[in-house]
Amino acid sequence: MALPGSDTAYCSANDLKPYVDTRVLSTYLSDTGKPYVGDPWTDTTMLPALLKSISGTLESACLVGAKYTAEELDTLPEDSKQHMFRILAGLLLDALRGRRDIISEKEARPASWAQKELDSLRKGYRIFSIASVQDARAGMSTRDESLQKRIQRSVVTTRFHRYYGYRPR
Repeated sequence: MALPGSDTAYCSANDLKPYVDTRVLSTYLSDTGKPYVGDPWTDTTMLPALLKSISGTLESACLVGAKYTAEELDTLPEDSKQHMFRILAGLLLDALRGRRDIISEKEARPASWAQKELDSLRKGYRIFSIASVQDARAGMSTRDESLQKRIQRSVVTTRFHRYYGYRPR
């Protein structure tokens, strides 16, 4: 039985540009020891495979947490997509540095943040907003703040002050 999933990456190289420094990317993409010649965002050898790999990592965390499906990840609102792109950028930097065993405290911050977000997904927390979840409260009632209800609530508090103490005003 095949698990439902996505065959493509959840982001393109252009989606990650705001979150990854081009100079850092060109340094890590090159295997010659010199920075990548040309625009590293147009790399067709290593970057697409890394994007699919980190997308698979994100999707597997969502599968374990059982809160998001591949279809929901494809249709996230724009603010949640940017959050997802930031997570994927941290995972991309971590994957690129992992190829070289380069770890420094400053460079590990985005990766450690992304790993914390993945841990939240694995534990089943909802970290992305979904339109259906955002509109779920639309029909719910709000607290009645009429004078009569406020008096009733204060009377209940006054009667039980021996047990619960006085309510601050």
